[in-house]
Amino acid sequence: MRTARTRPQRTRVWLHISMVLLIAQAAQAQPTVGTYTGTLECGPLTTNPQQGAWSQPIQLTISGQSVTWERLDSRLSETGSGMLRNGRVSFNLEGRWSPGQRSTGQWRNVVMLEWKDSALSGPATIFSANGDQRLRDCSVRVAMAGGTKPVAVPPPVSASPAAAERARREQEANREKDALRERAIRENDERIARQREAQRREDEQAQRQAQERRDAQRRSQEAWEQQQQAVERQREAERKAKEEQERQRQVAAKQQQEREAQERAAAKTQQEANAKGAATRQAARIRALGLPADFVSSMLYVSYGAAWTELMPCAQWLGLLLENQKISEVRAITVRGRPGVSIKRPGQPAIGFVFRTEGKEAYVWALVTDDRASLLETPGEHMHVAQLLALYTDPSRMP
Repeated sequence: MRTARTRPQRTRVWLHISMVLLIAQAAQAQPTVGTYTGTLECGPLTTNPQQGAWSQPIQLTISGQSVTWERLDSRLSETGSGMLRNGRVSFNLEGRWSPGQRSTGQWRNVVMLEWKDSALSGPATIFSANGDQRLRDCSVRVAMAGGTKPVAVPPPVSASPAAAERARREQEANREKDALRERAIRENDERIARQREAQRREDEQAQRQAQERRDAQRRSQEAWEQQQQAVERQREAERKAKEEQERQRQVAAKQQQEREAQERAAAKTQQEANAKGAATRQAARIRALGLPADFVSSMLYVSYGAAWTELMPCAQWLGLLLENQKISEVRAITVRGRPGVSIKRPGQPAIGFVFRTEGKEAYVWALVTDDRASLLETPGEHMHVAQLLALYTDPSRMP
């Protein structure tokens, strides 16, 4: 048996049904609750296009009207949240590199997404941390299940005046909220558009200035090249003149060297002849020294560090010592039964050289200074003594 309902009861029923349908309509016109993965695709760096485009995964988590953003990259942190209203959501994200990464710094990411074709998608712009410099232009798309067109709601039956008035006021309040949200979204879009336009103008100005600098550099380079060519021609002429002068100088120098070589050869020949005759000229004084005959008739050998080499016959060496006007005394000495020669220069203590003989060969064996004999042991000592033996035979080299 059906119970008849009064008119106010029917009105409340239809109001309840209308509210349920309105809520269902709002829910069906937006994505459903859940976590979704999408893609953030960004173009080249505006300040350095060589740092090209890239693409990274992002994650959106929807819970009621709240939408949370997260960039899925362990090297950095970029998170934030926004409110989903009328199928739209915007994010003003703060990003930074994680500690320990090679890259450092912070940035802003402004994202505007709209629910359309079962996806939240829209533009994104990455700015410097203070928002003054646009760095990259990007796009976002996050596909997700759910979301349909609003379903038609049957018109409610006429309600009581009070209920109608409340519904009207709620509709006006919702319209005002929607208007404020639309205004905020529009102002944000306009702000981003202004920033992009300002950046575009700055880029164009920077390109013009760069082109002007390149043109100025090119003109400067051309002028510099012309100047360098003139300088190079002058240098070439000077180089040829110097080459001719150098050639003439070398010819004269070569002629002078040839003359000096001839003079040195003649002087050396004369000196060698004179040196070879010293033993004959000073034969009597050599015999008067009382040195052993086998030593006097030996060939004198010295060592310059590597091997023994002939210096000259002992008789010739003794004759040159006796003829040297810078030597005041030459006398024979004996150390441990070995023959030696003591040489005295004016104002200097005497120095003695002791020799050992092997057949017709005489080798310097020790050096006598301050009446004390020191055996020659090291190559350096032999080299020093060899230089002294030769020095005392040439007065021109003695200080």
